[in-house]
Amino acid sequence: MKLGTMKWLGNNIELNDMQGVHTFLLSLEEEGGVDIIAVGHESYTGHR
Repeated sequence: MKLGTMKWLGNNIELNDMQGVHTFLLSLEEEGGVDIIAVGHESYTGHR
């Protein structure tokens, strides 16, 4: 997939949006505001 390409998931959440949320949550975790338990790439691709 090319950079900037949009991929729609089955639940109507756009892939780039999910990556943005993941990045945001990771930044919160680094600041100690949130603890994240194992966030895997599978959740973005739909593969398990």
